[in-house]
Amino acid sequence: MAKYSFLLILYGTFSTVLFGLSLFTSASRAYDYFTLIHELTGSFHLTLLVNFVVFCFILWGLVSTKLLFGDLRIIETEHLVDQLPFYGLSLLFILFNDDNVLLSMFWGGTTILLKSYHIINQDRLEHLQLMTVNNLHNINSPSLIFRTFASSIFMFYLLVSIVIDVFMAKLLVFDVFQGVSSIGSLLYGIQFAVMATDSFAYLWKVGLNVYELMFYRCVPHPDASVRTPTQQSVPTDGAEHSGSGDEDLFDDDNDDDETEQVWENKPLYTQTLEILSSVIKSVFYLIFSYMLYVHSNLPPPISMIQGGIVSMLQVVQKTKRLAAFLSQAKSLDKQLEDATVEDLNAADYMCIICRDNMHSPEAYEARRHKPLIPRRRPKKLRCGHILHMGCLKDWLERSSVCPLCRKNVFALEASTPPQPQGTAQVPQETNPPNHGMHPTRTFPSGVPIPTSEATNVSVHGTNGNQSTNNMFTGRVPSGWTAFPITRTGPDRFTIRVSPTQSGTLIIRENTGDAQLYTLGTN
Repeated sequence: MAKYSFLLILYGTFSTVLFGLSLFTSASRAYDYFTLIHELTGSFHLTLLVNFVVFCFILWGLVSTKLLFGDLRIIETEHLVDQLPFYGLSLLFILFNDDNVLLSMFWGGTTILLKSYHIINQDRLEHLQLMTVNNLHNINSPSLIFRTFASSIFMFYLLVSIVIDVFMAKLLVFDVFQGVSSIGSLLYGIQFAVMATDSFAYLWKVGLNVYELMFYRCVPHPDASVRTPTQQSVPTDGAEHSGSGDEDLFDDDNDDDETEQVWENKPLYTQTLEILSSVIKSVFYLIFSYMLYVHSNLPPPISMIQGGIVSMLQVVQKTKRLAAFLSQAKSLDKQLEDATVEDLNAADYMCIICRDNMHSPEAYEARRHKPLIPRRRPKKLRCGHILHMGCLKDWLERSSVCPLCRKNVFALEASTPPQPQGTAQVPQETNPPNHGMHPTRTFPSGVPIPTSEATNVSVHGTNGNQSTNNMFTGRVPSGWTAFPITRTGPDRFTIRVSPTQSGTLIIRENTGDAQLYTLGTN
């Protein structure tokens, strides 16, 4: 951070000194105010002036962001870095279409500043919603949730930004400053109108989320001291045989069934709202393109064509995604099978999305004496990853692929036959097997490893006892990668992953089985 601050100070000093010299030179040659303006906006002096204006906008953006939002979080900085460069590049096309460079620079800088405010403010509102959801166990009144959002300064910023965007769009579209011949002002007005549409749509999404929190998620939790005996976590014979790994997950008596009361129809409304927002933006671009081409006999600028095409593509993509979500949600429980105890044990009983514990329905019912709610049932995808049913539904609102391996959740590959549960596909060998090959050894994760002649190697555990394990070597299947490994100690190995990078492996005692853990890269 100190490096970037130093570069900013250096750039600011350089820009200010050059502009000061340019202003002094122009003032020494000018006879009056109009001559001074002519000197400043001509040839090389205009470049120095534009550079100084850019520095002023950067400085004002940093100061205003610090005053309005304080220190930025990492995710907010990442969103700014991801979205602002492409947005600024699209504004450059508007800058090149206008002869008044200074006025276009002013509107461009103002547009980028307001866009950055929108990005940061939406991240802050999402953080507020997340904190409210995590604190639901301390909230017992829907009115408290409403007051939390109504009194938030970020909600006030959102309302103010909508008013400012509408006002700026109206001001620039009517082209107060330069008359009907200013295409640049019109294009910046469209950008403000698009930002107003996005802000208004986000306001409605926040309203839907608040409605869900107030009337679905905010339910009184029963006190643990007044629970009935059937609600207590009493060990039973059926639970003792459900798997040792699953029993440890029931040590906590807190039952989160109430926190899974959600508004099932909310995805339908939110995605419909996103489609309407994209339709409105498409209509904006089409109307103004028609006005320029038909009434003004001017070709639509590249930025307007690009915005219209992107908006229409968003309409098509979001409509397809909504249709796919509706069709998949109806038969989601039938298309995907529940994860077994062996599958959960291999996945460490952890959901790949929420990172929360998962329970097998049989073990949960044996422990809690009530069925596991549908949203907490563990579902196994066709790729083998396991997650909660509720997490899967929430993920399908955004994408139809696995969040880890990016494989389609429902579509099956035509060349891949159905595999038995817990079995991975092994590449078939075309050559006859060697006589010295041993049978394939399958580890608990379900991944078979082709083996050849076994070699006995002494491996020392952390307790000093020496044990003998078999290390297998053989032909590397397609899709796998072989790395050279070197023994550097009694319980340490070094694996070379590249000519310049290597990793260290160590064997530790873990419930009687020796396992390898990665310590770090060298």
